[in-house]
Amino acid sequence: MDFTQRIVRIPIAGPEPFNTLVVVRETLSSGFGPWASDGDMHRAPVEFSTSFTLSGYTPSADSNIAFKHSTSLVIFHLSLADDAHFLVAFDGLDAGFDASGRWIVKVDGALLSDGEALYTFAQISSWVLCNEPRKQTRDEDERFQTHPSDPGSPAHAFG
Repeated sequence: MDFTQRIVRIPIAGPEPFNTLVVVRETLSSGFGPWASDGDMHRAPVEFSTSFTLSGYTPSADSNIAFKHSTSLVIFHLSLADDAHFLVAFDGLDAGFDASGRWIVKVDGALLSDGEALYTFAQISSWVLCNEPRKQTRDEDERFQTHPSDPGSPAHAFG
């Protein structure tokens, strides 16, 4: 796997209904504002839209996208103009698909800064089990669609 790619799709054979494991790794810069810089604690929900969109997804009124995920967000850089007092925190995190099939990460953010401009960088990392339409190769068609009554089928060998 190339760890410099933001989106990596890995074909998998289940568990049902999943056929794809998607690794989403994106760096966000200054994505936590605008926030007041008055020395008070401010809390707000923050939503990050990633570049991962389900392949072949078409929205409909009854769309219910099945998925399982493990998602984390890490602050890896924070820059202030001087020796200000500050706090940057994420108290909760959730992720899922929006109505267009795009992967969205939502966090409960908290920020305190005493009058200084605050710049931050964070990285989102999600491992998402999902189902994306995939064109099977001829070998896959033959391997997975052999009928049990076919003498060449593995099921036939067991009677």
